[in-house]
Amino acid sequence: MIGKRVADERKRLGLSQQSVADSLGISRSSVAMIETDRAPLEANRLVFLSELGFDYVYLLTGQPARLVAGDMLDWELLSTVLSELQAWSVEAEIQLSPQKTIVIARLLYKMCAESGTVSTQSVRDMLSVAA
Repeated sequence: MIGKRVADERKRLGLSQQSVADSLGISRSSVAMIETDRAPLEANRLVFLSELGFDYVYLLTGQPARLVAGDMLDWELLSTVLSELQAWSVEAEIQLSPQKTIVIARLLYKMCAESGTVSTQSVRDMLSVAA
């Protein structure tokens, strides 16, 4: 099962079995054996594959990382962060571009995720420094 995922990712990235083999320091036939589940994918090789751009979450779970990450987000926290960001931008009369909004929301989410709460004052302090 993991072998098919390795093959899927290799093809998605436009890599040949030989180029993957060269990166892993193994033979092309070893890659073919991994892709057909006739040889195991060793954990240390998973690291090298991820460095090549393979979605290691997909390799392990069968679900793309972007979907798994969405399941792991605290959507209520993100909603609160976005509300605070919106309120601050209105109050400060600053129009943020969508790209800047995403960058700032990501930073704020990371800042608040550890505690799981949003401190309005902390958010406003960070935003005033960022502006």
